[in-house]
Amino acid sequence: MDYKERIAQLHAWLEQNGGCLQETIEIAYHEPEGFHLRALQDIDTSRALVCVPRTLTLSISTLSSAKSCWPEDFMTHYMARPYVITRFLLMDEFLYYHSSWWYPYISLLPQPSNDPNLTPFNTPLWFSGEDVKWLEGTGLAKAAKQMNDLWQAEYEGGIHFLKQLPNYGRFTWMLYKWAATVLSSRCFPSDRYTDGQETFRPIHEETLGVANRVAEKTIKHPVLVPVLDLANHNPEVEMKCRIDEEGYFLYLAQKVPAGKQVCITYGAKSNEELLMGYGFVIPDNPADFLGLSFPILDTPRKWCAQRIMTEDRYFPLCISHAQLGIGSALPSEFALAPHIFHLRMEVLPSTSLFDTIRLNIANERELKEYYCGRDEYSNRSSTQARAQLLFALLRRNELLSTSPATSGPEPLTANQLVAHRCASSQLRILKYHIGKLLGDLIEIRQSSFVWTLESLLRSTSHGIQRGMRKLCRAVCGTRNHVTLKAQGFEDSIMIIFVCLLWLVMASRDQPTGRTTSSEQTADLDVNLTFDKWYSFIARTYCPPPNSTSQCRGIKCFCSPKSSHPWTIWESENETSVGYAAEVVAAHAVVHRAFSLNDIDPIFANPDSWTRDFLQWGSEIWMSEAVVLPSASSADEFHSLGSHRQEDIEMEKALYLEI
Repeated sequence: MDYKERIAQLHAWLEQNGGCLQETIEIAYHEPEGFHLRALQDIDTSRALVCVPRTLTLSISTLSSAKSCWPEDFMTHYMARPYVITRFLLMDEFLYYHSSWWYPYISLLPQPSNDPNLTPFNTPLWFSGEDVKWLEGTGLAKAAKQMNDLWQAEYEGGIHFLKQLPNYGRFTWMLYKWAATVLSSRCFPSDRYTDGQETFRPIHEETLGVANRVAEKTIKHPVLVPVLDLANHNPEVEMKCRIDEEGYFLYLAQKVPAGKQVCITYGAKSNEELLMGYGFVIPDNPADFLGLSFPILDTPRKWCAQRIMTEDRYFPLCISHAQLGIGSALPSEFALAPHIFHLRMEVLPSTSLFDTIRLNIANERELKEYYCGRDEYSNRSSTQARAQLLFALLRRNELLSTSPATSGPEPLTANQLVAHRCASSQLRILKYHIGKLLGDLIEIRQSSFVWTLESLLRSTSHGIQRGMRKLCRAVCGTRNHVTLKAQGFEDSIMIIFVCLLWLVMASRDQPTGRTTSSEQTADLDVNLTFDKWYSFIARTYCPPPNSTSQCRGIKCFCSPKSSHPWTIWESENETSVGYAAEVVAAHAVVHRAFSLNDIDPIFANPDSWTRDFLQWGSEIWMSEAVVLPSASSADEFHSLGSHRQEDIEMEKALYLEI
């Protein structure tokens, strides 16, 4: 039977059973759209275009079980998952084919095949061979595998109950996968446009048996609506689908020119959603977005999430008080599921996305502040959250830019073409947000309250900067920040800077800028930044220890590698066990300068520069540092088209809390 005969048969079946198709439209077939609805002339928007009686719909409420004796334990077990039951019932109707009540409709569905090269659908779950590689870099490869594993587990669970049937072997895995794809790509939910009526009364009441009881208890279940599901997707269509006791009725709000498709809208869906669910994408899709998953990492941060996340603030994520444990004790195993955040073209990332990242990168000080109710953004956490988002996008950008879908040859198959369009759209979104984040972070870097290795060693008359330049030149042979970073001195020098700032400012009468007659500080023109930094450290952190006995038990790290350039400056009788490598390096640099008698007087005397003092400075540096891109990073990203994270030059910095 050719497609024209099948269309005529479906149309006749619809009208013979109380349905109707407005005379202004027809069921048509054309590659690559397949079967669809097409306007013959200007449609009448005052009347329903399609009317489908409920008796013609396929669901657990209407699929007859007279031809199969379904085990009651199977129906009872999947009562809460009616879509599993519906898939097996659809398989059963397909296997009866010509004798099925729904044969005119089933014959127009994409048909399953035993040939792996002839797939009935273009969704990623049906990709094979080289086509699968074109999903790399997107979220589709992982999503398709997860969905396939889920469906297979549901199929095996259902077969376990159906083994008591003599002919259960005809329900194959490939047929189940076909039925699951039919439902996921064509069904209407039973509770949409129903004015709160969430269940339907079964039609074949005398034959449904236990299926009747399942349907009555089901809150939501998938429904296949013949003819109506032939309408393809157009996100700009204004439509209304009315459901009442009689059936389903489709209305359009705008006219459709003769010869054009009559479409409905599936909602504002991204290309990933469209490809995953329906097997197509929309070029320049205005609803397209990039999905990012960010879990909250550990229990202390989840406690803070419980404290600062409110239902109003997180409404877009559908996080309820019950999910967060608000109003009840939080168990130690409390876990928030990773949330998917959406990035769209020319739309700022959501506050909830930054809040989640902010919790993950918060230092101990910020976690305490968040839990105590001070949940406003801080300079450090908001900046570092942007940097972490930038890193995540750069990683995605690298994967996507090197995938076959964006860097390979021209697409050879329909699957490769849609995968290419989907990946290219995501790449545009990535590059847009990477460029915006780079610009924001570079602007922050230019603030006078940000200190990087480069700005610290800049030529000025300020005593602290002058002293740091002299130290680097005397001990490391250079004050060039790029060379010092390449030699591994960035952390050590910034630790020395924190300690020197404290040492100099603590020698003053007040942290407001009044100087003493001290010889070490008489010539020091301390600017407002240093003053505020000292005030922040004094307000936030305990004073540094004066001796080993006063050490506050800061967590220690591994010993330094012997290949580090500063190891030759450590005397053999000095122990560095129990101190972070950066602390040992900082100690070696300072005392090397003292031994060379080539150090600025503001460093006071060698006895002040103990490892415990430098460990204290290390704690502040490691806790308060942020990562910022270099001033040239944005230009390099846009002009060179770089897609690798290592191509973006990043530098650690201190960003003052003000």
